Amino acid sequence: RIGIQPEYPISNTKNFVLETFSKSETETIETVLEKSAEAIRAVISDGIEKAMAKFN
Repeated sequence: RIGIQPEYPISNTKNFVLETFSKSETETIETVLEKSAEAIRAVISDGIEKAMAKFN
């Protein structure tokens, strides 16, 4: 699950949301996308029930 949670108070939400990801955020996004792709492949090959049991 990916959400918006600033580490500090912000005055302009739009700028915060649209700014470039930090290096650690980019690494997190890449990890989440890889795991998501793996889950999608599992749904296709093993069915939804087995995939849910594996990834939830």
